[in-house]
Amino acid sequence: MNKLKKAIMAALIGGTMMATAICSAAVSNSQLTLGGIAFMSSPSYAQQVYGGELFTNSDGAAFLDYGTFKIYYTTSTAQEKIKATRPGYYMATSIASIANNGIATPAGIKVGMKADELTSIYGEPDVTLSKNDSTLLQQLGVSYDKLYIYYAPNGGKICFMLQKNLLDHSKIVGILITDTEIH
Repeated sequence: MNKLKKAIMAALIGGTMMATAICSAAVSNSQLTLGGIAFMSSPSYAQQVYGGELFTNSDGAAFLDYGTFKIYYTTSTAQEKIKATRPGYYMATSIASIANNGIATPAGIKVGMKADELTSIYGEPDVTLSKNDSTLLQQLGVSYDKLYIYYAPNGGKICFMLQKNLLDHSKIVGILITDTEIH
C-alpha cells in the first residue's frame, strides 16, 4: 500500500508540474531580438544593417535612432555580463519599435498586430500591467492601455504595449526588449 501511495503522489506532482509548465509563458532568449538586432549585441551589427551614427551621452549610454526603431546601449551592463570587457564596449540593453514599420520579433510579431495573435504565439504574459507612469515608456512616447511582459531566462524581457480599439480588441502599439525595470 505504501508503494501505491508513493506512485500516486509522484504522478500527481508530475502532472501538476507539467500543467504548470504548459500554462506559463515560455519566451526563449532567442526571442529577445527585434528587427534582427539581438538583446545584448554590440552596435556594429545594427550599423551594418541599418547604418547610422552611434550617439553617446555623458552618462556612458549610447543609442542608434532610426525614428520609430531605437536601440539603446550601455557599457555598465557589458562589464557586468562579460568578464574582462574592455572599457567602452557597448551592449544593447533596450530595443524598441514604436510604429508599424515592419520591424518584427523572430516569431513575426510586430506593431499593428492584434493582441490575439501575440498570445497565440507567446501564450499568456508573465505580467500584465495597466498604463503606468514608467519613465522608460514615457520616453518612447507611446500611448497604451495595457502592457504584457514576458520574461526570458537571461534576465531580459519583451514588453508589448497594447491599446484597445472600438470593438474591444487590443492591438500592439509598441514593442520593447529590455533588462530595465518597467514598474
